[in-house]
Amino acid sequence: MDKFSLSRCMLITKKIVLDQPRSFLMLMLMLVGILTIAFVFVNANINAQYYESDFSAARMTIYVIFVLTGSIFSSISFSDLKTKLGRTSSLMLPALASEKYFARFIITVPFFIVAFFIAVIIADFLRIMIVSLLLFVTSGNYEL
Repeated sequence: MDKFSLSRCMLITKKIVLDQPRSFLMLMLMLVGILTIAFVFVNANINAQYYESDFSAARMTIYVIFVLTGSIFSSISFSDLKTKLGRTSSLMLPALASEKYFARFIITVPFFIVAFFIAVIIADFLRIMIVSLLLFVTSGNYEL
């Protein structure tokens, strides 16, 4: 056990994700909700300016949400170390400290980036549905 083992690191990553599935799912749902609300407001702002915007507000909104939720996501990946039982469990895990750290790094960086892009796609789909529904209701065309 003197050398870094990628297979052991992946097993630790799997253990961390399976120990906290509710936290990661709630963060994903929160991320989709925040992005959907932000996208609807940015869309309303752009429509209010009659399409003369350069979309800098939309890009800045996505960047800010990415940084804030990334920080929350990284703190959640270390949240099991808050309790004495979690700390003891982590210390007693037969792995190198670098493997434990790299496992949490895998969850925090690449996994979050993939989750963020999936959340952006889902939020954009929800934005299209919400804006289409609002335009349908406000236009007064209820006939099919």
